[in-house]
Amino acid sequence: MSVPHYPDRPIPFYLIRLRDFLRWLRVKKIKRFSLSKFMIGNGSRFGPRLRNYSPSFLVIGNDVSIGSDFRAEVNLTISDDVLISSHVSFIGNDHDVFDRNKTVKTCARLPENTTNVCSNVFIGYGATIIGSVSIAEGCVIGAHAVITKDTEPYKVYVGIPARAIRDRI
Repeated sequence: MSVPHYPDRPIPFYLIRLRDFLRWLRVKKIKRFSLSKFMIGNGSRFGPRLRNYSPSFLVIGNDVSIGSDFRAEVNLTISDDVLISSHVSFIGNDHDVFDRNKTVKTCARLPENTTNVCSNVFIGYGATIIGSVSIAEGCVIGAHAVITKDTEPYKVYVGIPARAIRDRI
């Protein structure tokens, strides 16, 4: 048996306050356990299990919405008005594995990666952004896409590795 949904019915005041309190607790928990600088703008919200493993900073702008199971392992700046779905990862390209004279385990680490997400961007479910890239303004990143290079403004990117398939009109 399903629960009826009433879209025109207002949300009770106490539930609004409870949601706000739980969001506040989530931010406090992330700031407490983050090893790097964590800043969040006004009106930004994120789901449970946001994991911040950024080496230096994670900056989230105003009116950003992030789904559950978000993971940041690079220095990351997210501008205003960005929508990020669930299970999105920003990971570093941080091991120099191309030297045949060394084993993969003994390869040196590369410098920290920094990723920039410009405003008015949508990143779909399960997308992975690898290394130091910039996602340009107005881009749409499809579900499960893997971004390895900088993107162009107002394009739709899909695939592994992601490529532009059309302009965003």
